[in-house]
Amino acid sequence: MHLASSQSQKYAVAATVHHNLEEVQSLFDRIEVPALQVAEGVELLRATGCAFYKALAPLRPPGKKILKPFAPLVITRGEGNQLPDPIALTKDKREHFAALEAGEETTLAELFSGAPAQPALDCTFDLRELPTLTQIEHLVRSIQLGKAPGPSSVPGWVWKSNTTKAARALLPLFLKAHVRLTEPIQSKATDLISLFKGKGSARDWCNHRAICLLEEPGKLLRKASRAALLDALQAKELHQGGMPGSLLPSGHHLLRTFFATARAQRSAHAALFFDVTSAYYRVIRECFFKAPDCDEAFLTVLRRLEVPAEYFHEVVCWARGAALLERMSPHGQRVIKTFMSNTHCKMRGDGVYVGTHAGVRPGDTIADVLFAFVQADLVKAIEQAAAREGLLECPVREAASLPLSLLCPTWADDSAILLADRSSERLLQRARCLFQIAHREMMRRAKAPNYKAGKTEAVVHLSGKGKRELARELFVRQQSRLHFTVGQHTFTVGCVPGYSHLGGRVTVKGNAIADLRQKLASAFAAARPLARTVLRNKHLPIAQRRQLLNGLSLSRITHTAATWPRLGVEESALWSAGYSKLVRLLTSDDRWTGAPSLPGPQELCRYTGMPLPDSFLRCERLHHFARCLTHQQETLLAMLQAERQVSAGTSWLEQLGKDLQWLSAGTELPAIASLNFPEGLQAFILECPTRFHRLVRKAAWAELRQPPTKASASNPDAAPHTCPLCGDAFASFQALRAHRFAVHHLRSDAAAVVDGTSCPCCLTEFWSRDRVLRHVQHDRPACLEALWTHGMFVNPLTQVHGEPGQTAHYPATRLAGPLLPLTTQSPADAVDAAVQLLAEEPGLSHEDLRQALDAFYFSPAVTDCVALLANEPAIDLTGT
Repeated sequence: MHLASSQSQKYAVAATVHHNLEEVQSLFDRIEVPALQVAEGVELLRATGCAFYKALAPLRPPGKKILKPFAPLVITRGEGNQLPDPIALTKDKREHFAALEAGEETTLAELFSGAPAQPALDCTFDLRELPTLTQIEHLVRSIQLGKAPGPSSVPGWVWKSNTTKAARALLPLFLKAHVRLTEPIQSKATDLISLFKGKGSARDWCNHRAICLLEEPGKLLRKASRAALLDALQAKELHQGGMPGSLLPSGHHLLRTFFATARAQRSAHAALFFDVTSAYYRVIRECFFKAPDCDEAFLTVLRRLEVPAEYFHEVVCWARGAALLERMSPHGQRVIKTFMSNTHCKMRGDGVYVGTHAGVRPGDTIADVLFAFVQADLVKAIEQAAAREGLLECPVREAASLPLSLLCPTWADDSAILLADRSSERLLQRARCLFQIAHREMMRRAKAPNYKAGKTEAVVHLSGKGKRELARELFVRQQSRLHFTVGQHTFTVGCVPGYSHLGGRVTVKGNAIADLRQKLASAFAAARPLARTVLRNKHLPIAQRRQLLNGLSLSRITHTAATWPRLGVEESALWSAGYSKLVRLLTSDDRWTGAPSLPGPQELCRYTGMPLPDSFLRCERLHHFARCLTHQQETLLAMLQAERQVSAGTSWLEQLGKDLQWLSAGTELPAIASLNFPEGLQAFILECPTRFHRLVRKAAWAELRQPPTKASASNPDAAPHTCPLCGDAFASFQALRAHRFAVHHLRSDAAAVVDGTSCPCCLTEFWSRDRVLRHVQHDRPACLEALWTHGMFVNPLTQVHGEPGQTAHYPATRLAGPLLPLTTQSPADAVDAAVQLLAEEPGLSHEDLRQALDAFYFSPAVTDCVALLANEPAIDLTGT
């Protein structure tokens, strides 16, 4: 009974479902549209969530290699005082950056009330000092795109989209700012953002750098005064950064050359590196103008900067008598004073305004130039004090025939003083005296020297009599310390075997292995995350991927690679392996075995279009020497000459001479460049700089392909370059390539033997013209050699180029049919067999000769040779 009732219920349910099938189908149709909307909402939520977690990435605490995704950011101020509250976090951040610039919280009403009064009647100016419409339009055209906008969030491309209208709109504003000596409050307003320096803990605000984001009109208004500031700046050649003609590697190269020359002279030498805490923010603005004798507001600024009270009088005396802008016109000084008065900023996402009273506002277009005034005055004061103490004597400077001056290469706020002496004891005494002088002069300018590890340090190399006793006193328990006293305070500076200077690593030994390892590790870490998605993306052309690799990785190496000395065996092997590892990121390994698809550097560089490891360094040295000449680095060039005189075949110029021989062997270098090295090379670079750089690039490619035979004037019997298609002869390989492109419409050797999108040698279909040409020309040169050897040329008039269609991305496919014996048979073998047959039976006709050679494939080359032998059997073609 139970089974019968169950079956009856089953049949009833089935009948109900069958009856309501149409209603169910209509219900599903009504549900389909909301389901699609839900799917779109899920995708939108997923994209929004990705953007949200990407925005949270800077707030996550740094890990060793992996950022923990959900760990809270904890900022500590003091012992165990945590600030997890976002409001307290923003307030603490604002107070920290406000203290750097002696700032205080203010309101908009106070900012408006601080506007300057009407200019005095004696504030005259020259019409030539006012900006013109042409100058403003040029400034608008020079706006760099991609920069972060100011408080109004108006990007720079808005002004650059119509430069004429923008210049006309800004001209009345600029004229009013110059005539009335006032500036729009909107141009002074700045957003303050913080950038993590990448060193130390991200939980400490001291490891963050504050950047001011100004409005674009305010940047242009200040940039119009930059040329006048540069004209008023009296800086020496070694003072670089923030001015035209600055070359960053030259300072690092000067340091390496100084050490190499001192080692060759067997002199004790040292480099004193100085670092200042918050250098750009602690600039006393009163030093640019005539400061008051004693102002309570000025003393308040010094207290906020935490300047010691015993230095108040010295700072006031220096600021009163500095007048760093005295070489500018009075109107120019008044304009700069207007820019630096009543400045204020606010943190992004915070509504509290902070009025600043010190610093040159990093992010401003004239901040680097204003700081260069202070730095040049500091170096000048140290040099004058060192001259009074008799500390400028240096055997390396005497060998280079340089004037009596302080060797202090400076880049922005990074400074290094170079010392050398015959006695190690006297060298340490001079180092202590220079540290004392530098400390006093920095404190006079309200600067705060940073004596932490890795900041202000000394690299010392002892030599001569008594060096062992001094080393025992200096290097105590692997903690090298150099003590000096200023007043009642004693300071300690670390003596280290190496120091990171201007992006490079300088060591006492003078080799480049430490810098080499650091650069290779940094370059590989920058490129490795993008290797799979970008660098090995087959949808991107190899030229674009090569350009990305140069910008991401190789630019980190080329920064100081040209300054390296002669590499040893270990360093050369490390460089070759590291460079090949970087270039190999552009290729894919064998998917089955994991072995590299391109085994050696020659094949790897030929495929990717990159120069060989040794050629890369040679090109960098040649380019660096040319830049030093064009930027007039006279001190560095004189030091290189001194190193060449005291060193026996190991100097940097000796390496450059070998690079010049390599350049002349690969290109047609003028004879004047090789005469009287290096003066002849200098004359050629200064006369033809563009041609020199072009020749260097050509020489880098010469090792990747078979070098052409050059027709030399000294060898008139040298065979000219002959076109294999028409037989015309030319004097140079470049002329031959131009002829083939203009007459035969051939871009490459592969274009002459390939018709369509398939390779006739291996019968592989590539679905696009570019892919098959790349296969024949680069990936498989055996196909190109076989096709050229057999004369499988295509008629340019009937050649099919093919248009890239939807199948251009299809994988390469093997076509049906047997392969032609192009790689297994050579035309020379057929010619040898034909010559042997004609020697045995001289009277063979052309048809009989073809039948006798039926084992050979009659390609166009074989056909022409056999026909020529049958008609004129006396011709010997065995060497063809």
